[in-house]
Amino acid sequence: MVYGFVQQTGGHIKIDSEVGSGTRVSIFLPREDGTAQDNSSFFTRPASGSREVILVVEDEAEVRETTIELLNKLGYSTLEAEDGENALRVIESGAPIDVLFSDVVMPGPVRSSQLAEKARQLIPGIRILFTSGYLEQEIAQRGKLDADIHVLKKPYTAETLAMKLQQLLHAGAVLPPSHESNESNGANGHAS
Repeated sequence: MVYGFVQQTGGHIKIDSEVGSGTRVSIFLPREDGTAQDNSSFFTRPASGSREVILVVEDEAEVRETTIELLNKLGYSTLEAEDGENALRVIESGAPIDVLFSDVVMPGPVRSSQLAEKARQLIPGIRILFTSGYLEQEIAQRGKLDADIHVLKKPYTAETLAMKLQQLLHAGAVLPPSHESNESNGANGHAS
């Protein structure tokens, strides 16, 4: 994921390793000209006028907690699961869910594609948003994604997540999936 982030920003990584001496990892990022952008006003308004419910499925606890905090600040209600099996239990419980937001690579017997399929069967109209730090490899291995499944590449900014959710929730028709993350990779609001 670090390698993907560095590549997206136009930087590079150098690794020097010597037995008995250790390893040094150097990350080189392009310098940004200008002043830092103040994103504080971004969190003063919710992303939508209602409290849509998003089921966050992420096996890394820290990433899951950060994502849930971000979604709550954006005005969404959240449910959570650490893997596909637990997410399936939440879906089968009958809880109202507007968006399934899941990492593509999940541990356990229930794969993300199976989870999405079952969610669509049990909750007609549910929106599916996958996220991955290994997007290109996953799509190459799994083949073309269904037209109603969208992908957000990690790392993503709060603004990009908010825009993608707005696109999914308020579009009149199913949009083609987007395999791009964002144009700006600011330091604030990243989830990884």
